[in-house]
Amino acid sequence: MPASTHAQFDLGGNLMKKETLGFASGFAGTPTKMVNKFSVFLKDGNMEAIKGNLESLQAGDQFLALFILSKIDKLGDIKLNREMLRKMNEIKKSKALVPVSAGCTYFEDVSISNLMNPKHRMFEAAELWFKSIYKSKV
Repeated sequence: MPASTHAQFDLGGNLMKKETLGFASGFAGTPTKMVNKFSVFLKDGNMEAIKGNLESLQAGDQFLALFILSKIDKLGDIKLNREMLRKMNEIKKSKALVPVSAGCTYFEDVSISNLMNPKHRMFEAAELWFKSIYKSKV
């Protein structure tokens, strides 16, 4: 039986590994590389980097960018133009799969549209992560 993989091909046909989304992953319960990258963006107030990830080939990057921008927009800390809102709405409906993990035992591929459901365990984890890092300007 072949091993399960999160590999995918990029637009040039080259093998590309999907990064895992996790806020408290593995034995140590630490954030994944992807989450750490967005933590830095948030702490530095780098909204351009966050917005740019809406165009990422990594579905997890798209989810985190969408999640963060939605939260900050709702707080009134950012003004998003019509094109940005259209792109966010498109991603929110996406069936693109994101490899997610929590702790040592939860590993699953979840669509972006399901991750955006407030009742999904990863959405709840994203909420706690966001609140621990982002300080509203309002």
